[in-house]
Amino acid sequence: MGPGSRRGGTVRDVEPRPSHDSRAWALPAAVAVLALENTALLAALLFVGSAPPAISAFLLIKFPFCVGLLHRRHGAFLFLTFWEACVIVIALLNPTLALGARLGLLASATTGLGLLGMSLALFPETRLPPAGTVDPSRN
Repeated sequence: MGPGSRRGGTVRDVEPRPSHDSRAWALPAAVAVLALENTALLAALLFVGSAPPAISAFLLIKFPFCVGLLHRRHGAFLFLTFWEACVIVIALLNPTLALGARLGLLASATTGLGLLGMSLALFPETRLPPAGTVDPSRN
């Protein structure tokens, strides 16, 4: 007899589904990977010194979104998902990068995206108000 089947007029206990708490580690791990990836990239650009300062300034934008991810902000999740997808595309399609740099970027971005995906269940669910409940005078 399978789980939840009746035996002697009672319902057997069903194995509980794993809770989201079992993946609570994924969110801080994602933030750590994403921030370390950005820090390593900034350090490499500053060490080489051939990148324009605007590129380094652009990379600094990522850090506030990492903090927002810790606060479970949906916008930070979407921004960082898009950012990491762009990093993967750059790592795959930019032939001017050294092979080691391309593999490092690809590995860190893939790991970051995987951890972001694992942590998605930890974010609060958002729902739109039911139809007809919006006050028409607010238009």
